[in-house]
Amino acid sequence: FRRFSKRSKKINKPEVKSSVSSTEVALRDVTKGFQLVFSTIAYFEVQIEQNFDDEDMNKDGSCIAIGLARRSFLLTGKQPGWDSFSYGYHGDDGNIFHGSGMGEEFGSAFGPGDVVGCGIDYTNRSIFFTKNGAFLGVAFEDVLPGHYYPVVGVDTRCPFRVNFGINRPFEFMLLIYQQTQLKKNGFLSEYPKHPLLTALQKRMKANKPRPNSPSPSRRRRSTRSQRLIRHDQIFFEEEETN
Repeated sequence: FRRFSKRSKKINKPEVKSSVSSTEVALRDVTKGFQLVFSTIAYFEVQIEQNFDDEDMNKDGSCIAIGLARRSFLLTGKQPGWDSFSYGYHGDDGNIFHGSGMGEEFGSAFGPGDVVGCGIDYTNRSIFFTKNGAFLGVAFEDVLPGHYYPVVGVDTRCPFRVNFGINRPFEFMLLIYQQTQLKKNGFLSEYPKHPLLTALQKRMKANKPRPNSPSPSRRRRSTRSQRLIRHDQIFFEEEETN
């Protein structure tokens, strides 16, 4: 992520260390309400600050844009979507752009107080956008293959926050949308249900474990017993195998 400006800052990547297993860390994140997503969709959100008073936002031509760009995209003098290396959704008119300065009607305009999201679905190579938790639709299909980076274009002093779903949950229900897309595109059978997804589903149904558990005799008869794992009111079961 980089902001459109003549100045640029070097971003230091944080070092991640943990003394516990990755599964335990992931389950702990579920209990905190963080959304855990898999690699079929890459998604981020931008929250535009509401307590902002700047005359530039009321002038013609001022714009905040959100989208995805390839490494070849120039970081100065252009908004996302104005060249063939980027895709953008612009807040001044609600249009989408790719490869040209002429936009195409897509959604409503956005500005201070809004949360706008952008995602790329690798199962069908499409880019979609959201606004305040609502799905706006697929904006681009059959996008060019390659590595893409989240990008925000700003030509005003309006502050904003970028959310990658690590420190706080998304406004958009990304996990549900992703499962729907996997089923729609015929990939669900190739992606077995993940234990973390099972944990999240059981948490939504009930915060307490089921009262009945396998008896000791059944556990002795099974070559591999069915185990119930508890972690901060999160429960998931491993399937019994013979």
